[in-house]
Amino acid sequence: KYNLQKNDTYVTKSNINQDIQMQAQGRSVDIQAQTGIDVTTAVSELASNSIQLTTTINKMTLTQSVMGRKIHFDSSDPSTYASGSGKLIGDKLNQIIGKSYTKVMDDLGNVKSMDLSHLEEGLKTTGKLSSRDIYVVFPGHAVEVGDSWEATINPKQNSNMVIHVKYTLKKLSGKEAIIGIDAKISGNNLENKDMSLSGVINGEATVDVKTGWTTKVNVDQEVKMNAQTNGMTIPMTISGNITVTSVKK
Repeated sequence: KYNLQKNDTYVTKSNINQDIQMQAQGRSVDIQAQTGIDVTTAVSELASNSIQLTTTINKMTLTQSVMGRKIHFDSSDPSTYASGSGKLIGDKLNQIIGKSYTKVMDDLGNVKSMDLSHLEEGLKTTGKLSSRDIYVVFPGHAVEVGDSWEATINPKQNSNMVIHVKYTLKKLSGKEAIIGIDAKISGNNLENKDMSLSGVINGEATVDVKTGWTTKVNVDQEVKMNAQTNGMTIPMTISGNITVTSVKK
C-alpha cells in the first residue's frame, strides 16, 4: 500500500509520443505529436486512509507535425510562443504552468476525488495529462511474484471513460517491484461530448516497495474513437508510447 509522509515531494517527468490518424471531410490526416510534462507532487494532507496529493505543473513541451507542417512549443522558451501557431498554443498552455491540481486517494490508490478546476482551459487544448491516469492500485492483500489482481479506474471528470486494469507482480528485487499493466479503455462520453472510444494500454511500472510510489512507467497505448463535431463523425486512431520517471526531491 501507499506509505507516504506529509510533505514528501516528488519530481516527475512524462513523455507522450503519439501518432494520430483521423478522417475529416473525406481526407486522411496524420499527426505526430510529442508532449513533455514536468510536475512536482507533494503529499499535502494525510488522514486515516486518506492521502491528498497536490501536483504543480512546472513545464510543458509540445511538438506536432501535421501534413509536413511542424509546430513546437516550450513553456520555458518564450521564443517558441512569440508568434504564429506557437503563440496560439502558448496562450492556452501557459495558463496552466505553475498551476496545481489535487487528488485524494486511499492507501491502496483508489481515487476518492480530483480537482482539476485550475487546469480546465489548458486541458481543453491538450486533452493530455494522460500520464496522471497511469498509477498502481494495490489489491489489499498479500501477493507473490506471478500473482495478478484487477482494478477499475475512472480517470477523467465529465466523462464515463473507464480503464479496467489487470496488474501482475512480475518481479520483486530489493526495494523495487516490477508490475505489469494490461488495461482496456472504454467509454462513450468525454468532456460531456458524445465520443465512443475503446483501446488498450500495455506495459509495466516500477514501484518503490517501501512507499508504494511509482518511480517508472513504460506503456504502449492504442485508442480508437469516433468524435462528434458539428454534426460530423470523425474516426480517430491514437497509438503511441508513454514513459514516466519520478524521483523524490
